[in-house]
Amino acid sequence: MLRKEAKLLLEKAINSQILSIEHFNRPWDCGRTDAVLILLDHSFEMLLKAAILYRGGKIRKPGAKQTIGFDECVRKALTGKRIKFLNEEQVLLLQGINSLRDASQHHLVYISEQHLYIQAQAGLTLFHVLLKDIFATDLSSRLPLRVLPLSTTPPTDLLTVFENEVQEIEQLLRPGKRRSVEILARLRGLAIIEGAINGEKLQPSDEELNASKLIMRPEPEAEEHLDPCLGQTDCRYGEGPLQESGPAPENAAPHPRGAAQKCDGDDYGSRPAARHARAIQCGWRRDHRQAYTLSISAPGTR
Repeated sequence: MLRKEAKLLLEKAINSQILSIEHFNRPWDCGRTDAVLILLDHSFEMLLKAAILYRGGKIRKPGAKQTIGFDECVRKALTGKRIKFLNEEQVLLLQGINSLRDASQHHLVYISEQHLYIQAQAGLTLFHVLLKDIFATDLSSRLPLRVLPLSTTPPTDLLTVFENEVQEIEQLLRPGKRRSVEILARLRGLAIIEGAINGEKLQPSDEELNASKLIMRPEPEAEEHLDPCLGQTDCRYGEGPLQESGPAPENAAPHPRGAAQKCDGDDYGSRPAARHARAIQCGWRRDHRQAYTLSISAPGTR
């Protein structure tokens, strides 16, 4: 039998989940994304607390004025001996939703419509599973018959959604566009979900996002210039007539002008290599696409 506190928390959880569904299906966009993320996250915090109490756990530490937060609820649900009801994959999904909510609640975050669809659909599916497994309650019994979840642009998979968002960011990075704030908001959403997929809950700083922005910026295409010295002098070294290069002696010293030129310690010849090495370190490929390893796939709609 449910304790009174657990019963009230469960009721709040279901109400917030229904409100997140309502906001997702609203025909106007005023505050819609923020409302969906905040209500979806709130529904899970209430559900986790209700489940912990139902299974004999505590949601207050001794002497504490407030109940435990979202992260502690997830930790108890994953590692508690008597309480455990989450697996690692479910935890990754919850951490992603919670981190997106934090960014939306406290600052700026932008996610595409398809990305929001994936988070809302995956969240709804997990909520339904936990509600049924722990409380033997079917969420559909709490929804009115008129509800018709709808998306005009349902995504194919999470990787495709991320690739599309990266392409949009690359368009905003083109010269002449002053969209720095919007770019950071878009990058923040990608970085949060990437961290969740890799088992990290993070809120990237502007400095970290700016570093990603520099890596993603397309390389300027070098223009070809005709060699004005062609047929006159050996322009590799700027001295003497043009000569055919023959085999060099085995221990011959390199030409003094043949080494990579430097200016104030900057090796011009190593710039592309250093750039590529930095991109690899940060997980970006040569074509500026993130190498994602997905552990979660959004369930299909029915």
